Amino acid sequence: MLLGGLIVSDDFIDLLKAEISQVRELHDMYSEYKWVKVSKGKIKAYVSFISSFFKLAFSEHNFYDLNFSALVIDTSKLDHKRFNRNDPEIGFYKMYYQLLLHKFGDFARDGSSLYVLLDKRTTKYKLSNLKIILNRGWRKKTNIDFDPYKYIKPIDSKKSGIMQIVDVLLGTISYEVNSFYEKANKTSAKKKLVDYVKSCLNIRSFKRNISLNEFSVWHFRLKNNARGG
Repeated sequence: MLLGGLIVSDDFIDLLKAEISQVRELHDMYSEYKWVKVSKGKIKAYVSFISSFFKLAFSEHNFYDLNFSALVIDTSKLDHKRFNRNDPEIGFYKMYYQLLLHKFGDFARDGSSLYVLLDKRTTKYKLSNLKIILNRGWRKKTNIDFDPYKYIKPIDSKKSGIMQIVDVLLGTISYEVNSFYEKANKTSAKKKLVDYVKSCLNIRSFKRNISLNEFSVWHFRLKNNARGG
């Protein structure tokens, strides 16, 4: 399982949206960008789409205003029966807690507020509970008397270009982590997109931790006594 997100400062939201709009106009592609839709006929559009992120992320003006982080979890090692009341949804949101606290929480150390938008999905889990637990965890971690997570809301990714960037980036990581990359032929559009992203990051593989200021991949290691997350 992979989870991921983009943290975007107020100053960068409009810039990123403008870049995405330019890409849509350039390729006359106004439908949803999604990893499963990557094809040979659309590879140029997808390269341009992802480049809209890297253009801003690696610009000289980006002082931690735009950052992507992914969390990779081996679900075969999750013991939902023992740790999550036999409920995979609890385990799922425990992993989201790890990502949101440890990869994005530090951006609030200067007093900034965090407004979290998650891809809409059917769940009985209350996101308001996740917000409460995150703020408690952040206070414990930082020893700062402040609740940075202001809200956590679901949105339809079909209406969010920024969320679609997350989907495609997660797809590139998953494609290699789950060994589809090595099985694909050289002309595979998805393989080409993975190669493009790795070239932008100047890395060889997504199968290891990546810690760049603008881009990180965290392969989560479960402790023997904490298989629930």
